[in-house]
Amino acid sequence: MIYGYTISIIIMVLFWSYVLMSFYVSGNNSIIRSLKKNEIVSTIIILFFSTIAVCYIIKKNNFIYYWDYGREWTTAIRVSNSLLENPVRAMKDVYDSINTTDYNQFMPLLIVFPLNILGKSFARYVVINQILYMCPAIFLMGVLAKKILQKCNLKVYSLGIYIAFFATTPILYYVLLDGFMDPPILILITIILLLSVDWEFQSFDIRRCICISIGLLLLVLFRRHFAYWVVGYICSCLVVAIFKITDDKKNIRLTIRNYLLSMIFIGFVCLAVLGGFFGKFLYRSVFNNFSYAYDAYDVAWSDKFSRVVIVFGIINLLMILASLVISIAKKNDRKIVLSYFCNIVIATFLLWRVLQMNWHQYYIIVIQMMILAIIGFSYLIQLLPKKYDNLMLWGYIICGVFGLANCFCGTLHDVKALYLFPTCKYEPKVRYDMNEISDMVDYLNEISGPDKWVYVLAGTNDFNSETIEKSRLPYEIKAVPYQYMTKTIDLRDGFPIEMFNAGIVVVGDPIQANEESNAENVVSYFAKEMLDENSYISRHYELTKSFELQNGITAKVYVKTSNYTKEDYVKLQKYFDQLYPDYPELFHDLIVYPDAYFPDELNEKLVIKDKDRIFSTQTSNSTEKLVSEKEGYLIYGPYKRIEKGKYRIQIDYEYKDSADFSEGEALGVVSFCLDMRVIASSDYYVGNDSVIIDNIVVDDSSDNCEIQMYCNTSGVQFKKFEIIKVGTVE
Repeated sequence: MIYGYTISIIIMVLFWSYVLMSFYVSGNNSIIRSLKKNEIVSTIIILFFSTIAVCYIIKKNNFIYYWDYGREWTTAIRVSNSLLENPVRAMKDVYDSINTTDYNQFMPLLIVFPLNILGKSFARYVVINQILYMCPAIFLMGVLAKKILQKCNLKVYSLGIYIAFFATTPILYYVLLDGFMDPPILILITIILLLSVDWEFQSFDIRRCICISIGLLLLVLFRRHFAYWVVGYICSCLVVAIFKITDDKKNIRLTIRNYLLSMIFIGFVCLAVLGGFFGKFLYRSVFNNFSYAYDAYDVAWSDKFSRVVIVFGIINLLMILASLVISIAKKNDRKIVLSYFCNIVIATFLLWRVLQMNWHQYYIIVIQMMILAIIGFSYLIQLLPKKYDNLMLWGYIICGVFGLANCFCGTLHDVKALYLFPTCKYEPKVRYDMNEISDMVDYLNEISGPDKWVYVLAGTNDFNSETIEKSRLPYEIKAVPYQYMTKTIDLRDGFPIEMFNAGIVVVGDPIQANEESNAENVVSYFAKEMLDENSYISRHYELTKSFELQNGITAKVYVKTSNYTKEDYVKLQKYFDQLYPDYPELFHDLIVYPDAYFPDELNEKLVIKDKDRIFSTQTSNSTEKLVSEKEGYLIYGPYKRIEKGKYRIQIDYEYKDSADFSEGEALGVVSFCLDMRVIASSDYYVGNDSVIIDNIVVDDSSDNCEIQMYCNTSGVQFKKFEIIKVGTVE
């Protein structure tokens, strides 16, 4: 345990060491040293009250945090537990997750230590993120704004004013309260921008390049989609270089040289680390087709633009537009404004080509957007008479406070004028069926097991697989241990072969899938067939219990009574071939009826000899032959698939030592088993050399056919096993 705590502390120390080192390299110590007492006090007060507000809001929740809401909280708990139990394996799992998963375990390492010390509830997880990462991020954003305004020769106010601008930006808290652990991302972006404010390629600054390289690597490894921000940032650096060249024509060669050296160095470091240590991650990021994988999350471009208005509000967007228009006329300020605008446009466009931005993905642009809004506001103040300065300043801050309060209180949300302000309304997350879900979990745990797994056919906010799985966090990572993960998005997840293996299926009634999106046909199709009593799918199941959930949803539990037939596979394959003809690897190739190990054709015979070593044994230690050395199972297995039909089996054996058993006495019993159940059995005797069980009837196919040969004594040698299909079953 001590090693796990040590690793978690070291990771936090390394992260903050990087932040402090980069802050020093960016030359912002003078701003910190010049802070006045009132600036420090106002900053502390603003951040304190923002933290109190977060605590108040999150305590209203009574919720099961599914999907994105609980993904990183769950990951943080899992990593925390693993790190304390087996640090080496935990770190290996973190490394593997970066290379192989879309949402890895890297960033949650930053919260493992405080989570273990202060508690693992969702509320504490959010508050820890607020205090340790969001508050420092907002402080750094304020420093960045002040530094940029100084560089643009605009009027500079107290640091607390800029802290207030960012602290009243609703999307920052919206993402945090929704369970995303993204505030460290804000710190990294702000640090990179701080490193870049004065970086105009006057020289090749290797320390600055190293700090930027580390920041870019961490960004991409923390969150893969921030690679779009990185592309936008590289393009913004080119904008700065172009303006530097046009403004300083005497040093064109020097600027080009330093720019190329810097970009080559940063690119080489990033690609060397990614290629050398995270090759699989790099390959997946470059070559994976995310467009169709996330097709369900895409919307029309008009909707994408309208959400920008919802997130930032018209007032802020007008300020951003003002910064762009006025900066074009003010030649000395263009490089910062246009470089930020370039970063925003490129990162947004690249992400929009794949999907609509979820709330947490606005972290890609929120810092630059708010910086441009502050610049635009400062331009307007500069253009107006000085007597209006304070009036405009406090008016803008009040608008920010009003927009923040409206997003989290929502008292005036129906007023159309509120589009002037951010309107990403947040509502406390409350479920009213927690007791019913708890009862359902108890029932599923009672009837499920290693040989009977659960599959949930539901994928809406009201009911989905994680409604069950995460219902007992933080005390249990998985409330039902024997539960498959539901495949909800067709082109992302493919066909759920787990349906063939699951012994229990839970279905939401009415169907819990977005049928209009045309992206969740798998869930809706299977749910429809299950709820239809006359369906070719439902005939394999029996309804055992129902649970009434919120919003009129009934969760119906079905237990499998028979396996799917070849005809069922053909129907499923035909249906999904018509639905998704262009994606055979996701559907057609997966809906393949498994080949039987035992004979499938009439009069076909299978012979297994002792030398084939297909069976397991409890009583034989010989490497040459299977001979019992004590009482117990001489052979058992092979746990293979058999089709329905009538079978005859014969086991040949040899017994020479008749000291303990005389002729005609039973040496043991041979059994034919399906799914751990004995279907037919027969004793075998001294004096014979084989035992036959005839006319064994298999009513339904099984993936778990087992032959057992139990011995009452030592000296019994297994020779050969034969099985032949002698008839069919209708």
